[in-house]
Amino acid sequence: MQRYLKRATTKCRENNKKPILKIHTPNNPIVKLDMRKLFFILPLVFLSSCKTSPNELTFFPEDNNALYKSVEVIDEKECQKHCESEPAHKCRGSIAVQQNINDQTLMCYMDDGLGQGTEFPSTKPSMIKLRSVNSDLNNHRKNLGLSTVRHNSKLTTAAELYAKYLATQDDLTSTYENGDSYTSAIYDQGYFFDVVTLSVAGGQKTWSAAFEQMKNDKSTKGGLELTSVSEFGAAQYYAPSSPLQSYWVLFLANPAN
Repeated sequence: MQRYLKRATTKCRENNKKPILKIHTPNNPIVKLDMRKLFFILPLVFLSSCKTSPNELTFFPEDNNALYKSVEVIDEKECQKHCESEPAHKCRGSIAVQQNINDQTLMCYMDDGLGQGTEFPSTKPSMIKLRSVNSDLNNHRKNLGLSTVRHNSKLTTAAELYAKYLATQDDLTSTYENGDSYTSAIYDQGYFFDVVTLSVAGGQKTWSAAFEQMKNDKSTKGGLELTSVSEFGAAQYYAPSSPLQSYWVLFLANPAN
């Protein structure tokens, strides 16, 4: 999961209110950070005026209900580490604030990305369109010389239920917590099959990205290319408070005679 970091500094005080904090954002207001890469430090701009320039974003901690924790740190790296040490679904980003230009100590605020005023809002994934699924899936199969598949509403209902389950577990698993196989979600819809396969993806914002993940994942690629399937069902579930946030499920099957 990507984490984010912003650096702020106290600019001035106005009418004895709390310090006004401004974040310098020359071109990109949010710097995306990969946990496996080094973080990026935004340059500070010190102003003597309380006016906001076009390249700045005013930040008021008291107006951000997504801030759930703060700790004093010595630099941005330590602030980033605090965020990364939190559960992945809890800390979406951190804000390192220099409250006094004469003091290098920073206050590190952790933001869950959910509360009002968050600096790191979650982007809801696009709705899954079965027409697009049908087109992408069958084009992929045609390119491999395989037969096409058609949509089945029972398989899609089962996929909706299973995607929701994956979100509660935050795991792209093929079994339920009680040990039952994913196939029980299909049986529950009154769909009986000779062959069935499951493909899953998590964290993507679009069906196209999720499908690319399925095609490139060795554990799911084979299922997409089975010769003995004739029907499909697909669904996506969005859970903003979970680490992956979006969960995509695709069932391919052949109904029993």
